[in-house]
Amino acid sequence: MYSLRPTNRETPLNWSELPLDLLPLVFSKLGAAEILMGAGLVCRSWREAARVPEAWRCVDMEHHIVVRTKKPHVLRAMVKLAVDRSHGQIESFAGAGFVTDELLKYIAQR
Repeated sequence: MYSLRPTNRETPLNWSELPLDLLPLVFSKLGAAEILMGAGLVCRSWREAARVPEAWRCVDMEHHIVVRTKKPHVLRAMVKLAVDRSHGQIESFAGAGFVTDELLKYIAQR
């Protein structure tokens, strides 16, 4: 079992030192947008964990606020990156108005 509590209360947690095998589990609780635009950019070890295929089994871009703020071509690029990172292990995809036939074909081919 992993302990995230420091032994000394004065010592802050160093989230970059979380074990790499634990990070994909944490990332699975986040959405694709959170990983691509946030968690995967934190540090080198989190960037590595953001590339683990298990983190990309479910790609839900349907209800995230980023769908309302980003241009459709940016959203499609984000989905393609998530699909590529899944290495064929993607199990579900949810998208909104930015989804095109070309994007669905891309997902199906991979």
